[in-house]
Amino acid sequence: MLKIQAGFNLSGMLISMATGLTLIATSASLIASVKNSQQRQTSALLLEDEMVRVTSLLRQQLRESGKTGNYLQTLIQSGNPDTTFTSKLASGAYGNEPAGSCIIYASDLNLNGVIDSQPVNERRGFRLRGKALETRINGRTCTQSGWQDITDPNFVIVSQFTVSLDRKLQTTDITVSLAMGLKTASDISRQNTFIVTVYHD
Repeated sequence: MLKIQAGFNLSGMLISMATGLTLIATSASLIASVKNSQQRQTSALLLEDEMVRVTSLLRQQLRESGKTGNYLQTLIQSGNPDTTFTSKLASGAYGNEPAGSCIIYASDLNLNGVIDSQPVNERRGFRLRGKALETRINGRTCTQSGWQDITDPNFVIVSQFTVSLDRKLQTTDITVSLAMGLKTASDISRQNTFIVTVYHD
């Protein structure tokens, strides 16, 4: 009597191996796709975080521009507001950067009514230079070197930073346009335009 043998024959084994390899290749492709998608999402979140950080810093600092500690005292004594600090608000540019890509101002941080350079320099500002956003150091002008980066040009490229000033009787509206993208993924970018109102007080 013939005994039936159980097991795989060569063709069955080859079909099983081909099916297994197809599943492994599909899984590897799916894993690579998910990993790439996660990296892009992480990069987009990092850029969004950088945009929020820079925008918050600009809003906070620019709100303080023109503030003076002796505004009321000067107004009561002379009948005219003190313009020592508000007159320092100006826009400009560094080198070949676009017009309005630099803003300088003074802020009375210690409320003494005088623009001090010690212990903290009250002459402040921001500018675009070489795809980086910089902050003013030691009262330098828009055209002088020696400002400090507040964005990392190895991580983010600032493609636009412009300010425009709309001076009114009691306020100045500063319109800021900011655009930045990732250095490693130029198709991931963010843009923001906002207005900071500075009260002359």
